[in-house]
Amino acid sequence: MEIKKIADEKLQELADDPANIVYKYEDGDAPATVMPLPEVKTNILQLWDDFKKMKGGRKLSYSEVRKVRRKLEKSNEKWKSFSKTHPLIFDRVVDHRTGEAEIKALLYMIFLKDMQNKGQITNGAEQLQSYIFDTFAMSEEEYRAQGDGSVRIIDPQNGN
Repeated sequence: MEIKKIADEKLQELADDPANIVYKYEDGDAPATVMPLPEVKTNILQLWDDFKKMKGGRKLSYSEVRKVRRKLEKSNEKWKSFSKTHPLIFDRVVDHRTGEAEIKALLYMIFLKDMQNKGQITNGAEQLQSYIFDTFAMSEEEYRAQGDGSVRIIDPQNGN
């Protein structure tokens, strides 16, 4: 699959729709082809393994994770490239809050995308949304218990 160049006006139109995630590459930054999904899956698993090894079982702060991220990017050209071609995935894998459940969700997303690309399913986004809700949903009390008390939950019905 080749990457298509899009005029700036069309790119902005796509970016204005909140349902889209749009990346604008500068000349020479964009990869020549789209990375195959099996390779993305392999990279997720290898990056997760490398990240776990670098953090050594310790719970890291946000600033420590940034240092580990820089080390990963400097130590391996593959991770430097992956952080630019798949920044949302890279950021999710290399995050101090990421655990096995988040990695499974990423892998499920890749699986659904592959199934959809092959025409085996048509509702991959809906299936992923349902999976994420079922896996990560929690009550307001559970959510508040995770924080330091500074969490403010706003009711979308009345704005309070």
